[in-house]
Amino acid sequence: MSSIIYKGFLKDLNSSSNKEFILMSGVDRVNVLKMEDKWMLAHSNTIRQILDNANGDEDKIEELLDSCQIEDRGWSWANKYNCLKENNDYEWFFIIIDNEVQGCCIICHPKDSRIDNKEVFYVDYIAIAPWNRETIFNKRQFASIGTLLLSVATNYSVKNYEYRHGFGLHALPQAESYYLDKIGMDNYGKDKEKEDLCYFEITEEKAKELVNNYVK
Repeated sequence: MSSIIYKGFLKDLNSSSNKEFILMSGVDRVNVLKMEDKWMLAHSNTIRQILDNANGDEDKIEELLDSCQIEDRGWSWANKYNCLKENNDYEWFFIIIDNEVQGCCIICHPKDSRIDNKEVFYVDYIAIAPWNRETIFNKRQFASIGTLLLSVATNYSVKNYEYRHGFGLHALPQAESYYLDKIGMDNYGKDKEKEDLCYFEITEEKAKELVNNYVK
């Protein structure tokens, strides 16, 4: 069962108009299926543009793949739904504008912080819609979707589970600079148990700052 936990407005960068968003907590099969269908099509279109522009140059393909930030293109959200829908250790969050899923986050909780061993949550998966990513082929439609998801999830975990402000995650390589520079997380290095992805965690102070900036 899903429910609305937060509302607000984001600027549509294509039309310069303000659009109302709702942020929902709880797994919703309809949203998952709609999201997977629309996102997979958008990723396929990006791949087609990359191939057309690279003209068979493998180095150019690699460069364009990196710039388009589509490392998550192989994720099956429907499979994640089937595996996690009855597991209470996981919580889903969706940002929806105009009946379209603009971003999704799945957290696992509780997680012992590496900083002080207090309970926080772990971001198992987070992704924004392909059209909200700034690339050479695309001007993003909405900004700050991922940051808003993390901020509301943090606020939600504090209010509903009494965790301290904070969370950890393993970052895809293309997202590392975002977590370091935009969110202000600390990099704990590569984790061999997580395909050598780097583990990041945010301090309590930084997490509180995130919530104060994005959750009004």
